[in-house]
Order: sequence, then structure tokens, then C-alpha cells
Amino acid sequence: MRHPWRVVITLGGLLLALNLLLVVGLSTDTEPATGGQPPAVERTIPTAGSIIRQLEDVGVDLRDDLTGVLLIDGVEIPEDQLQRVESLGQLRFRPGEGKDIERFSPGAHAATVLYWPQTASRDEGTSAYTWSFRAA
Repeated sequence: MRHPWRVVITLGGLLLALNLLLVVGLSTDTEPATGGQPPAVERTIPTAGSIIRQLEDVGVDLRDDLTGVLLIDGVEIPEDQLQRVESLGQLRFRPGEGKDIERFSPGAHAATVLYWPQTASRDEGTSAYTWSFRAA
């Protein structure tokens, strides 16, 4: 070997590059952000911390085998004011004239979903998830 240091420097550089790739690969977060919500809650409408207009929908998309009820600021939304897609586990409420909430007042609000398996009754036990949003 005429230039042994070239081999040492080349191997050292390759080792450093491999270590860097390993560190970057292990520290990369590939999980979707859920905002701390349980796996049973696939999506909230609006997302936690969002700002919405006073007449926008509030709802939740649960796992397909779940059902539930929606509470806004601690008040349960009556069944006849909810829009449901039972087979998809979706609940949605839109404020409007003649409804318990005609429009969201400006400021902070909290939405809670109480949910349970579609094959069970509410009396057999529920789980809950709460998120907040602001109306403007």
C-alpha cells in the first residue's frame, strides 16, 4: 500500500456518514400527530386549538365500531340536532336557528364526545374525549 492514510480517512468518513444516517433515521418521527387523542377518536372537527366561525360544524369521527353523543360546553346536543353516519362512527352538530346553540359566542369552547361500542348500550360504560376550540 502506497498511501495507507487514504484508506483510513476514507473508511473513517464512511463510518461517520453511516453513523449520521443512523442517528437521523432513529430520531425521525413517522407517527401521525394525534394531539393526545385516544386511538378511538380518528378526527375532531375542528381540530384542537382551531379558530372557527360562529356557525361552523363541530363533530367527531370515531372508529367505525363506536357510537356516542356530543357535548358542547358541557351541554349534551339533542339527538334530533345531530347529524350521524352510524356506519362510520361520525357525529356532527351545526349551530342554527331553533337549535340549542344558534351560534357560538366569540371565545373559547369545549367539545366532548362520550363514546361506546355500537353493540353495547350507553349504560354499560362510556369513554370520553374533550378538545377545545375558539369561535370568532
